[in-house]
Amino acid sequence: MPSKVILDYGEILSLLKICKFYGLSLNVVYDNFKTRGKVESISEYTFSIILENQIPPNIKSLDISFEFNKEPYHFRGEVVKISGKEIVLLVPSQIEVWAPRKHDRVFCYGKVFCKVNIIRSLSDSELSKMSSIPTSLTHIYRELMKESPSVPMIIKMVKDELARVGDRSDLVLHKQGENLPLPVVIISRYKKPLLLEDTQDYSSYFKRYLGDEIIPFGKFMLDLKWDDDKIKAEVQKFMNYFMQHDIRSIAFVPIFVFESIAGHMWISTALGKVSKTLTPRDVYYVKAMADIVSESLAKFKLFSLGSEEEYPLPVYDISLGGMKFEIEQYLAKFIDVGTKLKLYLKFNDGKVLTLMGKVIRIDEEEGKLLAAVEFYDMGKAEEVILSNWIEKNKEED
Repeated sequence: MPSKVILDYGEILSLLKICKFYGLSLNVVYDNFKTRGKVESISEYTFSIILENQIPPNIKSLDISFEFNKEPYHFRGEVVKISGKEIVLLVPSQIEVWAPRKHDRVFCYGKVFCKVNIIRSLSDSELSKMSSIPTSLTHIYRELMKESPSVPMIIKMVKDELARVGDRSDLVLHKQGENLPLPVVIISRYKKPLLLEDTQDYSSYFKRYLGDEIIPFGKFMLDLKWDDDKIKAEVQKFMNYFMQHDIRSIAFVPIFVFESIAGHMWISTALGKVSKTLTPRDVYYVKAMADIVSESLAKFKLFSLGSEEEYPLPVYDISLGGMKFEIEQYLAKFIDVGTKLKLYLKFNDGKVLTLMGKVIRIDEEEGKLLAAVEFYDMGKAEEVILSNWIEKNKEED
């Protein structure tokens, strides 16, 4: 976090004039590339810098930092014009002053990659925010809470419970590229459960539920603005289909892994015998099971990241004190300030390090999520390897 934010326009102009007068070197970052530059001229509302390297003409903003009197300064500059290596920018509305760094930092995008394990129990994650689990599902939940839950066992237990709720049911995990039935396409589009209480009642296809947390089967027809005749004809086709397949009532519930739909569950009751129609309460019960399956799949993915061979996360910059790296959306769901991580780093010279870190900040820059991590409990051998790499690459930076 910045130790101070300068908002006074006159003070901001004075800092830019200091940069020009002393010929201070500016660190300029754009789209994960870095170059240097110097202030060339200053007017009332704009200033220009000359860069060491030419940048693409479509760049809209630049991250600019510099040091003066051993204090680091940073601001975002909005680009007005690019002419070769000369860039005209608006005078920034604020400049952040950061506390002096204890360690030299090296920009290393494209040179260092990492993978992570989160050091904590899942109860500290989104699991704690799950809806309360019905007592009839506690045996499944108990398996989920194990350090290494068995996903196949959880799926089997959920399937057994589904069979108890409906006359027919299934749990399906999707395969890449497979064709999905229309109801699954619908829940994938809206990312909500779907309920058709009575397949032979026209109004049931469009019944709205409190809070719109459950969608009716015919919602997509209305959203596509079909005319009444087309809707009636389509609903009649579905009525005939469900009649032929002996389905009185049916519900579909999505299974998520982080933000993506990885599968679905469905239950139905039969027409050919005395069966109840499904209600929103049944849907919420199935959703509780879907939440358990979702969390088991997420836990498997989350806590097995460090065992993969790939190093998928690019490191933006690094020092002996910590680093900043890009994180994917699914990982961001489980990472917060204070989260402890086991970090596996792979450098461009082939060296691999395992370090411990604690998240101190999460930022969004240019549409990317970046986590700033402070290292702790670093061994002497790791410190020497990292220090040597930083010294070598500081000369190339």
